[in-house]
Amino acid sequence: MLNLKYPVPEGFLNEETRRDYTISETMKKAWAVQMDLFQELMRVCKEHNLRVFADSGTLIGAVREKGFIPWDDDIDVAMLREDYDKLLELSAEFKEPYYLQTISTHPYYINRYAQLHMKGTTAIRTDGKPQRHQQNIFIDIFVIDTLPSNPRALKRHYVKVRKANQKLKLVRKLTHCLPKSLYLWCRNHTKILSDKYWYEQFEKVVKSVKMDDRKAYGAFLCQNMTLPIKYLGCYKETLMLPFEHLMIPCPSGYDELLRLEYGDYMKPVQAPTMHGTMLYDAEKPYEEYLKRR
Repeated sequence: MLNLKYPVPEGFLNEETRRDYTISETMKKAWAVQMDLFQELMRVCKEHNLRVFADSGTLIGAVREKGFIPWDDDIDVAMLREDYDKLLELSAEFKEPYYLQTISTHPYYINRYAQLHMKGTTAIRTDGKPQRHQQNIFIDIFVIDTLPSNPRALKRHYVKVRKANQKLKLVRKLTHCLPKSLYLWCRNHTKILSDKYWYEQFEKVVKSVKMDDRKAYGAFLCQNMTLPIKYLGCYKETLMLPFEHLMIPCPSGYDELLRLEYGDYMKPVQAPTMHGTMLYDAEKPYEEYLKRR
């Protein structure tokens, strides 16, 4: 049985076809959990005056589909750095079954962005190595970091960020294949082999641009270092757009943002998700599936 704090409309969980693509009941239940997570995130953000915006496929979905892109399997949001850091400090605000997963709240989490999870559910990647962190259904929370406005300074900044990222990736490659006890010892008792230490060094670099230089932004803590610059003006105002049965906050400059990143985003193009092939179960904890492996 679904454990939702925020109910969905009657009939939402039924299998459905949109744009000639069939969304199964299993996926509909995963969507319902993700929208529940989103509403809990919005509750905390509103209480603490933090701004959050629909991002990536979720933003396209709000603008073009008024809901999920039929073949999408998650919700993505983005926050400006000041708000993002404040949210991380509020991880205790999320009570069970909610769980804010970050490199600080879980010893095996390695992504450079946060995820809000719902315990008691399953979202396991089936096309890669087994993961050690929580594998519940989640939503991604990306951070938008400041970039220098001067082109030469921007180029130098990119070099620093790439170097910091390369060191972090190397340490993760060397240590994440180790037995858990040895990995945790390296993480907590060394610097050179601690991915947490190198993540903190990476964060220092991406946060190093001064306030006076704030004319443009870039989503460094996402997976891709070459994403188009996200201009500050696009985030000056919040526009509420329909998304399934919800109204979600979107950047008022969404058209400029989406055209920079996707081109003609109003033309539907079915593509695989960044998460790969996933096993979803909104009613069973992932630990039960791991026991079978």
